This record gives sequence, C-alpha cells and structure tokens, in this order.
Amino acid sequence: MTIGQPDQKLHYGHAAHHADDPLNGDFVNEHGIIDQKEVDETNIYVEAKLNKVLQNIADNDLISLKAAAASPGGFGLFDREIRLKAWYKLTNVDEKTLPSLSEEDTQRNNFYRQVILDVDRSLKRFPPSVHEAKRLLYQDSLTRMIIRVLSHNPRLHYYQGYHDICLTFLLMVDEETAFRLVNRVSNTHLCYYMEETMHTTSNHLQIIYWILNLEDQELHDYLLRSEVGTIFSLSWVITWFSHVLGNFDDIARLFDYFISSHFLMPIYLTVSILLYKKDDIQQIDCDMASMHQYLTNIPQRERLPFDKLVDDSLRLAVKHPPEDTLATQKALQEKALSGEEEPTAVESTLLFIRRNVFSITFVVFVSAMIYQLYSEYS
Repeated sequence: MTIGQPDQKLHYGHAAHHADDPLNGDFVNEHGIIDQKEVDETNIYVEAKLNKVLQNIADNDLISLKAAAASPGGFGLFDREIRLKAWYKLTNVDEKTLPSLSEEDTQRNNFYRQVILDVDRSLKRFPPSVHEAKRLLYQDSLTRMIIRVLSHNPRLHYYQGYHDICLTFLLMVDEETAFRLVNRVSNTHLCYYMEETMHTTSNHLQIIYWILNLEDQELHDYLLRSEVGTIFSLSWVITWFSHVLGNFDDIARLFDYFISSHFLMPIYLTVSILLYKKDDIQQIDCDMASMHQYLTNIPQRERLPFDKLVDDSLRLAVKHPPEDTLATQKALQEKALSGEEEPTAVESTLLFIRRNVFSITFVVFVSAMIYQLYSEYS
C-alpha cells in the first residue's frame, strides 16, 4: 500500500492476506487465479510469528524480538499495537513524563525557523487522501514534537531530514507516543547525526566504500573512478530511507529493522543495495553526474526487495562487525590526516585484524539473530 493513512493508523501493515480479498494481488498467478496454498502457508507463518513475538515481549527476550524485526515482513505482519509494543521494548522507552512546551517556548528555540521550513516542505510525505486541514494539524504536531525533543536534549542539534524520521512515527501513533519513541532513538541511534557539525556523519558514510572494497573491489573501483562520492546516500542514511521511499509499508518495515539493530545498519543496507544493483550500476556512464543521478533515484525507481536486502546487510555486519569497522575507519582517517600514504586493501585488512577485529559479543549476537530468523520463521 502507498504511504499512510494517518487517520486510520490501525489499518496498515497486515500481510495475513485473505483469498476473498479482490484488492489483493499478492498471491494471484499469471492466470489470474489465487494460489490458495500460498495464502494458507502465509497465514500459518504470520500466526506462528505473532505468537512468538507476543511471547518474546512477555519474556523480555530482546534477541528473539530483534530476530523477528529482521525476519521477512518485520512487525508489519501485525497490527499497529503489536508493533508499538515491540518498539517500546526494543528502544527501552522511558515511561517518565517529560513536560510539554508552551507556544512561546517552542518559537524561542534556536532551531524553530529551520524546523518550520522543513515541515512546510513535507507535503509529499502525506497521502493525497489527507485533506489540507488534517495535514496542517499533523504539521503543527510535528513541529511541536521536534522542538520538544531538542529542548529536552540541548546537546542534540537539528539536521535537515530529521523531520522525515519524526513524521514517520507521527503518522503511525499519537503525538505523545511518537515523542517518546523519537526522544529515545534520538539519544541512541540518531545522536551521531545530531552533532553540531556533519563531520562524524561524513566519516561514517566513508564506511560504505571501505566495506565495498572488501566485498566487491570491481564495483568499489568503478564507483571510485566515477567520483560520485557518498553524497547520494546521505538522505538514505540520515532519514532511515523515509525521505526517498514512497511506500509506507517499506518505510515502517525498515524502521523495525533499524530500531532493533546497531546505528550503522542503514549504512550496511546501503552497501547491500549497491551490491544488489551492481550490474545496472556498471551500465551507467562512469562520471559523477550520471552516477549520482542514477544512484540517487534507485529507491524511487523501483520497489526494492527489502527482506532480502535486510538479510544481506545482517550478513555483512557479521563479516564486518560495526564496532570494529568504526575503529578501523577511525584509524585510517587518522593515518590519512597525518599525511601518510593511503593504505592498500591488504594493509587495511591487516590493520582491521590487528585492531582486535572480530567483536565477539556483536558477532555472536547477530549470528544468534540470523539463526533464530531461519530456525523459527523459515
């Protein structure tokens, strides 16, 4: 389904399809006949996963819950309330009530003018069915929520695109619940993008090329020769793809994944997309303008197989654990700033090993997620 129905928050994300639903073509074969066997198998999968997720929530079993978030469909197979319970558990939302802001305090915030400008440009994120009066109410709520988060967290700085993440939460839940969730992920997953400058973000985006160099040197070198850089991926990463995807189910499915995993997972997913599109990328003229235009439009051009891409990105994270990748990237950055020659791929790999490569805890953790994903949901 297309992006959202904010006035019908309870009615999106279900994948337990029914054979008598004439609007659902997911299980219709080339002869126009519904595959009842596939419908039945899907319903069995959804019911089994639902029972497992509810048990995970009750048992506070975060590893299994994260495995469910990464498994096909994420929490989008269930209704909003179950997804919300899972998000609360995964983010460890603080139930402490934080005071709201007055209109005057909201407008006095240093970021107020920039937030207003970005919120006013968020029209394309709303479905055509939302009338202007309803959209204006949502935009007012969005502004209040963003400023409230920033006011309660003075060390965090607003960045262009943050409003896209906040709006995704707001389209799914009420303003207070959205605030609690956004406030939490802003202090965990998003805080690296909310520093005073984008220096850390820029450095993190360079990890895309570092992993590509280890996974597919041919593709890495082709992109390097084009001089396209990393700017094409900026809006993907810092908005959790919410700015560039038009299908709300896809956005929510990725939010399931990103909420439940390391903050670098949007970068690993970006690498997975590049590897998935390798053949098409290598058909593009190897120059910056052509390559930037092509890469930037990938999410809008086609419906990507995000279940597969999520799985691919998890495997990348096991091979190249995020904490070790961050340490290696920092070491290479320091070496470059010191004026030393750029290390070769072999030297980079050796450096990676010397710096206590394999983060055992992370590898075991993600491996357990993948194992549960296949053992319980296959």
